[in-house]
Amino acid sequence: MPAQYEGDVKLNRRVASLLEEYDPEMADKVRRTLKQWNNVIRDHLRNEMGLRLTVGDEAQAVPLRVVDGMPATFGDLLSSLDPAIWGFLLRMRVLENTLEGLRFTEKGYPELFIRPPGSLPSALPQGVSEARRFIDELVVWLKKQEVQARIKGIHQDILGAYFFRVPAISVYWMVIGVMSGVLGVPVDALAIVVATHELAHAYSHLGRDIDGSRWETEAFARAELNIAEGIAQFYTEMICHKLPGEVVRSCMIESRKTSITSYSVFESSLLASHARLAH
Repeated sequence: MPAQYEGDVKLNRRVASLLEEYDPEMADKVRRTLKQWNNVIRDHLRNEMGLRLTVGDEAQAVPLRVVDGMPATFGDLLSSLDPAIWGFLLRMRVLENTLEGLRFTEKGYPELFIRPPGSLPSALPQGVSEARRFIDELVVWLKKQEVQARIKGIHQDILGAYFFRVPAISVYWMVIGVMSGVLGVPVDALAIVVATHELAHAYSHLGRDIDGSRWETEAFARAELNIAEGIAQFYTEMICHKLPGEVVRSCMIESRKTSITSYSVFESSLLASHARLAH
């Protein structure tokens, strides 16, 4: 990983510690997910783009690595916030869901008149309304920090990056971990989207077409950012729409290997795989 992307060591350690407390398996989840889906994504990109990194005896390697650290711009953003806020940002969707539940309880509890005697209070405890008001104020205050808007203002790949002169792809699991919490999406699903986007860059740049031609590196470097990003984004969306089919396929293969006979077991496997890729 190039030095300019290693970021501040102390900051990286603090964020890594925060993410480990939030989900001890987060880094491993990203690594396992990309190990499982790397070749699947590449197969889809080859088919959809009609480009090959391997033609005859010539093969262009583009390794995909899950790396520690963060791009400096993302580290600067986190450093500009009170570290006490980081944990709340990770749980933004949890707080919003809690608020929704408290609002529903506050509104609907008076109608809950059928219940076993003594199992529930006869009236809504005052603390519920107090908690709802507090969580509401907290969520409003967190949104005023405009973290998502500030992230959108960063004109740099912060979740992952394609280093076209190497060539190699780095996927920043720590940034993916933070953003999965901020956006309320599964970390493995976000990792797949990031890997697909960066691999689309690699295939559009180095992939050879039917005539054996590819995008010359200097021309690729001079192209306006919107061209390369637009191509990568288009194929990322296309491939992600196709990946649910891979979920069914993987469950089918697993069922054949393990001789699954129960529909409920197959359904559970299917739902678990779908949840990992939902976004």
